[in-house]
Amino acid sequence: MNPADANFPLRIRSEAVVRGLLSAVWGLKVTGLENVPLDGPLILASNHASNLDGPMMAVSVASRRRPFGVGKKELFDIPVLGWWLRATGNFPLDRQGDARGP
Repeated sequence: MNPADANFPLRIRSEAVVRGLLSAVWGLKVTGLENVPLDGPLILASNHASNLDGPMMAVSVASRRRPFGVGKKELFDIPVLGWWLRATGNFPLDRQGDARGP
């Protein structure tokens, strides 16, 4: 079970707040949602032009899919932010570790 399943209302409220801020402050406009498949594998990737790329992509496709994100593990050490990231289904990525495994 994904940890975000237990906090689905938190995720929905968070998406609404982030979508509202992005729309009001930066004029977020979403087009091309018909190209996002309703099921099956999906990878969303950005060039990371800003720290808003991840949240922007997540709320942009949320009406069709509910993606889960990856963030650098240091973000998960920040008390409130780390709790919120885990509660909404994101998971930490150790950028210093060996990706090849043991």
